[in-house]
Amino acid sequence: FIIKRMIDLSSFEHKIYVFTDAELALSKLQKLVQTNSNEIPEVLFLDINMPVLDGWQFLDELSKDGPFPVIHIYLVSSSIDPIDHKKAEEYGVVKQLLVKPLSVKKLEQIKADLNK
Repeated sequence: FIIKRMIDLSSFEHKIYVFTDAELALSKLQKLVQTNSNEIPEVLFLDINMPVLDGWQFLDELSKDGPFPVIHIYLVSSSIDPIDHKKAEEYGVVKQLLVKPLSVKKLEQIKADLNK
């Protein structure tokens, strides 16, 4: 919810989905892709530590479905463990692992990178 507030402050113009359960988020994303929806997110902020499925399991499940449309996935974590950063690099769909707390400045930078 804090990330959503930061996104609101950074003026992302897109619709925002918020899920506290990665399994529900994965289901919603799969449904959007299957229906070829124009609401497939351009950016996904994925916390590593979530109930039911953690961020790593979410990425594993996502990769089972084969190629997905281009979605810029940013992992979010309070971890500064180099192992987590190395593991994030192993997933081709992950743009970056961001360490909490996120700032409006960082979100603005992500937004600018998307517009390039």
